[in-house]
Amino acid sequence: GIICEYDALPEIGHACGHNLIAESGVAAAMGLKAVLLANPSVSGTITVLGTPAEEGGGGKIDLIDAGAFADVDICMMVHPEKTNMMAPITLAVNHAEAVFTGH
Repeated sequence: GIICEYDALPEIGHACGHNLIAESGVAAAMGLKAVLLANPSVSGTITVLGTPAEEGGGGKIDLIDAGAFADVDICMMVHPEKTNMMAPITLAVNHAEAVFTGH
């Protein structure tokens, strides 16, 4: 799944970059779709979720409660920052290891 935040802040608009999160998510989904179409042996479903009310509203919580993520194995999102960082500070990180076997 790809998460696309799109809400704006009162009085200052998209100062937090949610407009960039949404368009980056759509672009990523389009790229993944092209990969899937070019490789018929690779199967998968791409889900793009718009997440409203992220500035103080917790929109993802409402979506989780409504079951929007029930059939999603993994979700990703990008968030713009005013600087480039090799090791950004994050609020939550979950490390995972994937092993691929077969053809």
